[in-house]
This record gives sequence, C-alpha cells and structure tokens, in this order.
Amino acid sequence: MEKEDPLEARILQDQLADLRAGLFVSMPISIVLSGLILTVQALSGNGLAGAAWFSVVNAINAARVALARHQLKEPGVQDDLTRVWLRLRWFGRLALLAGFTWSFLAVLTAG
Repeated sequence: MEKEDPLEARILQDQLADLRAGLFVSMPISIVLSGLILTVQALSGNGLAGAAWFSVVNAINAARVALARHQLKEPGVQDDLTRVWLRLRWFGRLALLAGFTWSFLAVLTAG
C-alpha cells in the first residue's frame, strides 16, 4: 500500500475510528464478565486456572485499549495507507487472540 490514495486512507481511518469507539464500549463488559468468571472459578476450587485465564484475557484487553488510545497524530500519517493498514491488522490479531482466550472457558468449566 502506498501513500498515494487519500480516499482509501480515509476509509481505513474511518474503520479504525469505528473499532476504537466499539472497543471502549465492549471492554468494560469484558472486564466485568471475566471478573465474575474468576469469582466463580475461585469459589468452585479452580482459582489458579481461573486467575491465569483472567490474567491473559485482561492482558489482551489492555493491549487492545493501548492500541486504541494511541492515535496516529504525526502530520501525514493519517494518509499513510501502510501504517493505517498495519494498525487494522493489529486490531484483528488481538481480537483473534481474545476470541481464542474466551474459548478456553469451555476448558475451565469442563464443558
């Protein structure tokens, strides 16, 4: 990708803005749910595995929030398709990791 297509860069920037807005809504929900799951796991005697899972989920959440908070503010960066595309890819990778981590809930609950 090159710096030549400002329309494409604006579209990608709009996608980033949508991701950021949605993330700040979904992260508090994820934190509360993971905290409840940790509590249930601790009460059922599986606290160590629950704590490990909780730590991984919230480390990924922290990375996603950090990526969302860090904006590309340098002059000309908004039109740099390569940098914008890379940020979108990082969002996708972290979302995939979060999905895999949440899928381990079946292992935690034996079922």
